[in-house]
Amino acid sequence: MVKGSAERSIKRDLLVRTFLRRFGILNTTLIVTLVAILCSFLMYLGIGTIFEEITPVGMIASVIIPFLLAPPLSYAVLRLSQKLGLAEKELLNAYNSLELQVRMRTAELATANRLLQDEIIMHARTEKKLKKGVEKLQKSLEKTIAAIAAVSEIRDPFTAGHQKRVATLAYAIAEEMGLPKSKRDRLHLAAIVHDIGKVQIPTEILIKPLHLSEAEFNIIEAHPQIAHDILYGIEYSRPIAKIVLQHHELLDGSGYPQGLSGDEIILEARILTVADVVEAMASHRPYRPAHGIGKALEEILHNKGKLYDPKVVDACLRVFYEKEFAFE
Repeated sequence: MVKGSAERSIKRDLLVRTFLRRFGILNTTLIVTLVAILCSFLMYLGIGTIFEEITPVGMIASVIIPFLLAPPLSYAVLRLSQKLGLAEKELLNAYNSLELQVRMRTAELATANRLLQDEIIMHARTEKKLKKGVEKLQKSLEKTIAAIAAVSEIRDPFTAGHQKRVATLAYAIAEEMGLPKSKRDRLHLAAIVHDIGKVQIPTEILIKPLHLSEAEFNIIEAHPQIAHDILYGIEYSRPIAKIVLQHHELLDGSGYPQGLSGDEIILEARILTVADVVEAMASHRPYRPAHGIGKALEEILHNKGKLYDPKVVDACLRVFYEKEFAFE
């Protein structure tokens, strides 16, 4: 019931609003007054006819009375129009305020978006510059590593090319094991200079055709530490220095120079160890002839899990037997 009353009130307001907008306040007042007079006159005639009592005084009164009621009727129409007009004004003000807020918020978002775009562009430029800087440093490091490797091979002609061949095999094993490219590249650089420490070993020991004495072998065992110290002093090559330092460590702890064992040896160093052993056994040395690839692979297979990492050994065997790897 309340709902129906509210609906009727809304319909009445709409009807009045439409009427006021069409005829204006003054015309509406006159129309209401005339309608009131007409209704009063007709009502008097109707009642007089029923009771058979129609007099001139009654007819005049039926016209004068609505005229007397015209001022309050006009005032009511005026108040109603003001009320409806005020409601429209408030609604318009609210709409304008909301529109202003939307415009301000849109402007703020546009400014924030522009600043974000500028920041993204600056970040992209910085990242591009940083990438170029890293690439430049990488190339510089590669050139430095290549120069160091050349020095070591000049002093030891019997192992000329050894480091490059080891680097090629180590990279292939790492690739077979699924190492990311960054680690493969780092391992490759480490392999190229893994024997750089031999620059401080007397040439007569390096090229000695007979087996080394214990004292001479102790000197040889120092070359990973010497290589580490040389590389550690070069900026950005410290991860490489660590690989080189550990490339003669063995799983059972019998390696050198630190006697590390198991997981104490980083994976890249374990890969380099296997690649170094295979290439060394397959190549000629002053104190022995080449054993060949077959004997070298038998060696790592025989000591798999004892001296050499089983996963590295398996990957190395796949590289040779399935991928048909061969030294140049």
